Amino acid sequence: MRAKPASIARVHIVVLAWLYVTFAMALTMPLPAGAAWFALAGLGPVVLWMLLRVRRHRARRRREADAQEASPGGRRAPRVSAAPRAPRR
Repeated sequence: MRAKPASIARVHIVVLAWLYVTFAMALTMPLPAGAAWFALAGLGPVVLWMLLRVRRHRARRRREADAQEASPGGRRAPRVSAAPRAPRR
């Protein structure tokens, strides 16, 4: 099941808003404390979220590849594009 493009855009907005808020909070603190706050409370959760998301994506691709190898013929059907591509120069 793939995410819809609109839901992906919403997630990016939430991540950017989270980083903005934590950065604004870090600005109100002294420099060492603010930097630590932004690294732990701002970047930490975003990096963890990205790692988990990449891990799920890799697992999904691995499952699809295993299922493709197990299918008769072991080949994918050729993709049919909705619109013809312009020839390259």
